[in-house]
Amino acid sequence: GGRGRGEPHRPWAVVVGACALLAAVVAAAAAAANLAFAAVGPAPRRRKAASCQSRRPAAALGGLGASGLRLPSSWIPLAAAGGEGDVAVPSGDAQSMPSDGDFAALQQRLNEERERPRFPLLVLDAMVPGQRLEFDSGDELLERLEEFGEVGVVGVWQQQPLRHGVVAQLKRLGDTKWELKALKHVRLAPPVEKTSEGLTMARFEAVRDEVAEVDVEVARTLEPLVQEWCSLVRSNKFERFDGQVSAILEELGPMPSAEDAGALALWVAALVNPLPALGVAYEIRPAALASASVSKRLEVVLQGIRGSIGHVSGEEPLF
Repeated sequence: GGRGRGEPHRPWAVVVGACALLAAVVAAAAAAANLAFAAVGPAPRRRKAASCQSRRPAAALGGLGASGLRLPSSWIPLAAAGGEGDVAVPSGDAQSMPSDGDFAALQQRLNEERERPRFPLLVLDAMVPGQRLEFDSGDELLERLEEFGEVGVVGVWQQQPLRHGVVAQLKRLGDTKWELKALKHVRLAPPVEKTSEGLTMARFEAVRDEVAEVDVEVARTLEPLVQEWCSLVRSNKFERFDGQVSAILEELGPMPSAEDAGALALWVAALVNPLPALGVAYEIRPAALASASVSKRLEVVLQGIRGSIGHVSGEEPLF
């Protein structure tokens, strides 16, 4: 195995061997980088609009391109740097794989997208959770919407669609009879897109309430006001039909506790602005839905129910 007598010394052989080892390491790193790029790389070609219309949250990275998903700035495609192929390599002085922080940021974006499911958008009267709207329509579009099961519903205020609304269940009750049942309070997350089939699609994110102790104290004042309101509407003959208040209460279900002050405020808004309309209060649902905090929402519904009590009692008519 040693160098034979008279055989010249070849230091370049050591260099060649070292270069070969280095090339193998670089190739392995490039292959790993290619896998990382493939995992979060460019969005696939856009499919037909119908293929995107799913009730389930988007799980594929390809659907996130429009929402601003980007690779870490230190990683670029080799082709973009003047080379060949689609292998991703570090740019500049970056010589390492994406950090744990990069992958954590990517996972956070994925989680955010999953929490913003995509639904067809309907612009109607404002609805709040618990409300049910029955209507007649022969519009063929509803048959396509029924396939989704759930739709986003936002109201209109001063001729402009609201940014807050509800996710509602759409169900056919008869040949041309339909029902919308409002399920949860949501915020519309742009962009709003029109499909080739004429559907308006949008993403929605759930509104999460942060309830402070003072909110709970304020919310406790609503229960006696609700009892007074119900008694006055019944006794002063403001019901459109016998038992209307009882029907509204049954449809809305039990009144939320003061500890769940945000939900309680929406429940009161649904009570004084029921479907079908009772006509004894100013419209407060759009303001309740759009309130920036639980305390603001409580303020809206307190003004609404107190004003309605003044109206049905005859002390301070609203109109």
